[in-house]
Amino acid sequence: MHCSGIIGFRILSVIVLAICIEWLGSQQLVRAETEEDTLAEIRIAWLRRYKATRNVRCIVSGSRLTPKDQYGGTEDHKTKLGRTWILDPQRNRFRIEHRSDLFRTDKRKWYPDWDDIVLDGQNIKHHQAGITATRKEWAEQQPEFHIHPKNYQFFEIFDCPIFLSLGVRPAYGTESDSTMKRPLHSDTYKLHGQGTIDGRKCDILRTVPQQPRVRTDEYWVDLERDAAILRWRQFRNPEGIVDIECDIDYQKTPHGWNPAKFRTVCFGSNGKLVQENTVTVSAFSMNEELDEGLFRLEPKPGMYVIDEAKRRLQLVAADGNLVDAPILNGPAASTLTGLPAPELSGKVWLSAKGPLKWKDLRGKPVLLILFDLRQPSFVPLVPAILTYEDSYGKDGLTVIGVHQNCPRDEVAKRLADERITFPVLIDDGKTGPRFVHGYSSSFLIDGEGKVISGYKNLLIPPAEIEKLLDGKK
Repeated sequence: MHCSGIIGFRILSVIVLAICIEWLGSQQLVRAETEEDTLAEIRIAWLRRYKATRNVRCIVSGSRLTPKDQYGGTEDHKTKLGRTWILDPQRNRFRIEHRSDLFRTDKRKWYPDWDDIVLDGQNIKHHQAGITATRKEWAEQQPEFHIHPKNYQFFEIFDCPIFLSLGVRPAYGTESDSTMKRPLHSDTYKLHGQGTIDGRKCDILRTVPQQPRVRTDEYWVDLERDAAILRWRQFRNPEGIVDIECDIDYQKTPHGWNPAKFRTVCFGSNGKLVQENTVTVSAFSMNEELDEGLFRLEPKPGMYVIDEAKRRLQLVAADGNLVDAPILNGPAASTLTGLPAPELSGKVWLSAKGPLKWKDLRGKPVLLILFDLRQPSFVPLVPAILTYEDSYGKDGLTVIGVHQNCPRDEVAKRLADERITFPVLIDDGKTGPRFVHGYSSSFLIDGEGKVISGYKNLLIPPAEIEKLLDGKK
């Protein structure tokens, strides 16, 4: 009797164990199905946001903080910040009006900065204050009017919260397609766990990068608020360093949950704060009848007109006609393309065995970056430059930098902080003016030393680099 009891107990134990194993397996299956269901539910909500948006008007105001070590000042700089978005994603049109301050490294001062930018579905037209002029020699205190081809990218990191709330992933920085039709739901994601923001439960999604060096986006999604993104972070791969972090607060509107305020923070390669923007939404409306004039922007008398596609520089005369603009120091932007690259002038080279001349680089395609690491707006571009060097260097592209005139030790320290190891020349004041666009610009130069293209406040689009490298093969 005792023996049979033991046998019965063992049989029961085996049965219970089998049931437990089967239950655990079913729970793993349920969790896997739940993850897929969660992703599907989020995609549907994002698609719903995207389709429901015919147009949106959003006005924000707040402040921008720039740490003193980012511009070489004695104290942190805080300025008022205002921005207006009028977005028509279904027709690929937008109008952006921006008001803030800009630091001029050559004058070591902050100046008022304003921009009006319009994408009319074909071209981007950009009216900017003269203090941000690309050619200080001829446009000091003069407004400029730029006409960019459609593949020019003008979305900034600061724009991302508004786009994300509409179910759109904005392209910016090095991406060459300015279309707003980039639905969030079309990207590839994996669930990365769950988290809580201000007591609200969020599912954490991460994009799946297609290449090892491509950045990863992370979204904290509140399903109970129509899959609103409460936090967006971007990581540099493979280090996993945070480049950008944005927290978004929402409010209930007749159109669903929309942004009420947000805070966007940018970090340098060394993890230090580069810039912090904090704004509150003062006006938000959707799907109203928009005046077609909002998407038209034309130059006025006295403005310099720079046609980036035609490489032409003109001035609007008093009668409204365009005339060739006077040039005081160096060739016009239109004359650089196809001509030998201007000589590099300066005595101090860093991360180079010796001075570099164009004749020494014969046969090598070159990406030339004119920059100043004391300029806060340039620092967020550094990771993209390093990605270019890593991705295209193996195909023969040489990256060279020219830094604004600055003490050697300070430049060396900033280069080390940003992990920049390609050759950098410290300008003696002559190189920048020779390249027309000045600093925060990039130029693509072929193996014969001739300029292929150049851009202000933007890196050369990948397509242009790949075309040049393919022709070299």
